[in-house]
Amino acid sequence: MYYVNNRWLGGMLTNFSTIKKSLQRLKKIEKMEIDGTFDNLTKKEVSALQKEKAKLEKNLGGIKEMKDLPGAIFIIDTHKEQIAVAEARRMRIPIIAVVDTNCNPEGIDYPIPGNDDAIRAISLFTSIIANAVIEADNDTGLKIIETLNDDEENVQTDAAVKADDVEIDDYSNYEPTEQKEEDIEADEKASKEDEQLVDEDRLYK
Repeated sequence: MYYVNNRWLGGMLTNFSTIKKSLQRLKKIEKMEIDGTFDNLTKKEVSALQKEKAKLEKNLGGIKEMKDLPGAIFIIDTHKEQIAVAEARRMRIPIIAVVDTNCNPEGIDYPIPGNDDAIRAISLFTSIIANAVIEADNDTGLKIIETLNDDEENVQTDAAVKADDVEIDDYSNYEPTEQKEEDIEADEKASKEDEQLVDEDRLYK
């Protein structure tokens, strides 16, 4: 689950294309650190890159792998995070938020009355939301698997028995089916070919 636990940067939702560039920069610095590029730089350059990485990681580390806007947003303390609320409303993203006595519940799609200052209360709310997301993902996955199984059961293979080829057990009331025109023409053609064959007994008498 993506998160922001430091400071909400302006435009994190409304200007996500610019945020994406910062995320790409963070990933690039991390790659430079791994592939040995730092070994070819001076200490001053490496120090500057590490400071830049730490700053980006601090503000954007929780959304590093986020490629698109979220389907919903959960906020603690809407009074402090007014920018996040405004951006989510502007982008029409559903808001789930803990609303304390000093917060305005207007504009919050799913307000949760509660204390947004106590650490124990915040831990409780976040754990409940996290578990709900995990359960929803698991239910969605199970539904997809069940749908696939149902589709496989409904699929008919080429070896399936056709209605015309039903096996007959009782021949007392059996009535032969009418011969198709194609079969009649094939039989007539075969009989003509038989008539054209030379009788060897007559030929060699």
